[in-house]
Amino acid sequence: HNTAFQHLGLPYLYLPFAVAPSSLQAAIQALPALGISGINVTLPHKEAVVSFMDQLTTEAQSIGAVNTICQQEGKLIGHNTDGIGFLAALERERSYTVQGKTLLLLGAGGGARAIAVQLALAGVRKIVLANRTTSRAEALADHLHRHTPLPSCLVVPWDGQVLADLLPEVELVVNATSLGLEGRGALPIPPDRFTSQHLVCDIVYRPRITPLLHQAQQQGAQILDGLEMLLYQGALAFQYWIGEEFPLVLVRKVLRKALETEAKQ
Repeated sequence: HNTAFQHLGLPYLYLPFAVAPSSLQAAIQALPALGISGINVTLPHKEAVVSFMDQLTTEAQSIGAVNTICQQEGKLIGHNTDGIGFLAALERERSYTVQGKTLLLLGAGGGARAIAVQLALAGVRKIVLANRTTSRAEALADHLHRHTPLPSCLVVPWDGQVLADLLPEVELVVNATSLGLEGRGALPIPPDRFTSQHLVCDIVYRPRITPLLHQAQQQGAQILDGLEMLLYQGALAFQYWIGEEFPLVLVRKVLRKALETEAKQ
């Protein structure tokens, strides 16, 4: 965001604030008095801030979490750009339409919920959920049934053979876990079962091309890395805050260079 502000010559700064859960309400309610136009909210506060908002967007209400707050004339408006940012990356970077598609979603945390809700609202035909803790996947399925018009949702075991057998019925695969990275354990999905019918996405962006994406690409699948989701959700937040077009191409270039430098260290 600071790169964007500098590029556009805008008098803003993007700064981190460490806020303890016990101080969250006071920090949020101080935004108008401090003249802060907007903030991002990260874990563990995304759900807790919902009750402090004056207004919620449809996405934030359906997801049950806020990651972007806009302060407008003393009113606090809660957005969630995680899911809509992911959808925008699919549509604009891969010309991909989710309507009528079947999604295999690995994971059931906050990122998975944002993506699942947004794609359900956008018209996916079916979502198949797999998570190491089955009860969390079942809770997400229940949330989707209650808050979205999703026609079909299936929870399956965290099992390689089960997932392999499902892949021919699936067009879109999203890993919303940290598994597959060094030291984090392996994903159960067999990489040799991907084909050209699949678009495989990973919300992790360190490294930009994760082992999952590398393996899927080798089998002829399309891929989308987590950096694109980060960029598009950030671009939306930027536009909500100040109403200016986000210099996405420039910021992508800066972020990629930073990640490449980090990887060499």
